[in-house]
Amino acid sequence: MARWREGLALAAAFAASAAHASTPSDSEKGWVPNEDDSLLLEARLGRYRLGGEVQGYQTPDGVCVDFGQMVEALDVPVTLDPARGKAEGWVFEERNRLEVDRGAGTVTVRDRERPLAAGELRETPDGWCVSAKSLAEWFGVELLPDLRNALIQVRSPVKLPVELAAERKARAASVRPLAEMK
Repeated sequence: MARWREGLALAAAFAASAAHASTPSDSEKGWVPNEDDSLLLEARLGRYRLGGEVQGYQTPDGVCVDFGQMVEALDVPVTLDPARGKAEGWVFEERNRLEVDRGAGTVTVRDRERPLAAGELRETPDGWCVSAKSLAEWFGVELLPDLRNALIQVRSPVKLPVELAAERKARAASVRPLAEMK
């Protein structure tokens, strides 16, 4: 009986992965990046604004955001090399390695490799646009697009290095030279 259940679970997992692999591409769904779907979002972490605006698109599968601009906004050492079809680096801590390989169709997050899902990473005129949901998984944070207010909120259970830097900068701005205090 237990072997039968294992076989049934294996068949269900195989069917799910086959269904996932046959997900139609953007062009098969009829979606291509266009101005009508383009977004300009302000990245925020709590009360702090992160860098400049982040471009993105409203897609049939949700919001995707410009990968390079999110890397800059969150100040993570990930290098994008579109010519090689790769992105490599780490996110917030050196043990959190990230590698995206478009050619192989894989993403490796914290030493766990998996195939890129359909619609997870899209090519746009400005570069790679990654699903907000996937990017949140890759970075280990929450990314909450708020289209009404043109925001993408970043949430984390722990303070991120970019947040700690913003707090230090805010404290430094409040310190006045001794000559001004007299």
